[in-house]
Amino acid sequence: MSTTMNRRKAALATAAAVATAAAGLLLAAPAGAIDPGLDPDNRLGDLILDTQSGAIVTLGGPQVVTTEAGCPEGYRGSSRAFLIRADGTWSATRFPALVLVTDAPGSGLDGEPIVRTVMQASRWISAGYPRSEFDGSATYDGVGTYLVTCDPGEAPNGTFPSAASGVGTSKYFSVDINFQYGDGSNPTWAVVPAGAPASDDSESDINVQVPEAEEPPGPPTGLKISVKPGATTLTGPATRLEGQVWTATGTLDDVTVNDDRQDADAAAWTLNGKASPFLETNGMTPIAATNLGWTPNKVSGAGTAGAAVAVGVGLATDKPLATGTASAAANVETTVNAALTLDVPAVAEDGAYTSTLTLTLI
Repeated sequence: MSTTMNRRKAALATAAAVATAAAGLLLAAPAGAIDPGLDPDNRLGDLILDTQSGAIVTLGGPQVVTTEAGCPEGYRGSSRAFLIRADGTWSATRFPALVLVTDAPGSGLDGEPIVRTVMQASRWISAGYPRSEFDGSATYDGVGTYLVTCDPGEAPNGTFPSAASGVGTSKYFSVDINFQYGDGSNPTWAVVPAGAPASDDSESDINVQVPEAEEPPGPPTGLKISVKPGATTLTGPATRLEGQVWTATGTLDDVTVNDDRQDADAAAWTLNGKASPFLETNGMTPIAATNLGWTPNKVSGAGTAGAAVAVGVGLATDKPLATGTASAAANVETTVNAALTLDVPAVAEDGAYTSTLTLTLI
């Protein structure tokens, strides 16, 4: 709020010349954005509004206006309400009901909190802010400042100070309000939450996580392939019916291609796979590699998994497990695996069969 108020100078002193007009009178502001000239050292604290938000209608605005503290001694000659709009222009009005200088609780005199309720509360329209204040112009949308002054002087009950008292010397309570007129069909107001920016000036943190420094890449080492060690075992149903195909499945473990050519203009790479016939340990009739199919799957990295190869076509010849384009970056990795399916012909004899899968990176 302090940023908004500090930039505005001397407008409230102008308002003082007509501040003795009838209750509810709207003070016309000069054309264009002006500076109300409030001294931030004169701010006494927050103006508390209940409710905190609502529609801009004839009886809109807060139902209760209070302060936690009151006006200091010598600053309760009168009380006026002001609205400083988002564009820096302002309007002003007294409370609709006269604010008397009394010792009654809620009068604001000599430190007593100010309390104004129901029809006594200064509302956006009933207190002198006509609907024309919110005519749909974007000029009036945004965060404005609503304030109540404690004017200097010990005026008699029911009277207000003259222009000579000077609004610029008044103490005041204030709160920031966000007005949203939109297309005019449902104009609203809401108190800006504590800690939110009260002006066009705002601050925003910029965060960055700096990684641990690593050694720069060495000279290019070309294309490399790595495979987790160990055999892949295919398994199927525990029983095998005579005269029927028996199907076994398994998973080819992760295979990683490392492209460290560091050359974006290099040729694309292909990782192919080819299986040998399944041979039985006792030298019986082999099971052809065309009976072995796969469905490649990319685990991670920049490359692309190869197309599925159905049983019947099989892996008797080279089939792509993965492909990738060249990169200027170092150590660009692509990791893939594959689901394997083997259809064992009905005529195959029982026993342990073994095939060798050869992976070639070109």
